[in-house]
Amino acid sequence: MNRVEKDEISQLPEKYRPLTMWSIIGWNILFNAFFGISFILTLVFAFNRGNINRRSLARFWLLLKLLGLLAIALVIVVLIVTGVMDGIIASIQDFLSQIIPG
Repeated sequence: MNRVEKDEISQLPEKYRPLTMWSIIGWNILFNAFFGISFILTLVFAFNRGNINRRSLARFWLLLKLLGLLAIALVIVVLIVTGVMDGIIASIQDFLSQIIPG
């Protein structure tokens, strides 16, 4: 990036400034650190009126998390409908009964 581009970026309002590589890495780590906390932070920044680029990044991660939850729910429904879930639950119970005598 040359001097002219840097000057143009510095004159932009904070809302429109691009994110740096390190800020993108930091936000990605924050949006993926712990599911509960990061989900709340992702929601906050996805609907925030701050930096547009950060908001877009948060919306991307929010969409990915929602698609992941939808995929997990779909797999669980398929396992329940096909009856495979009963075998999985029985295997888990057998395993736990071997570990924890009761």
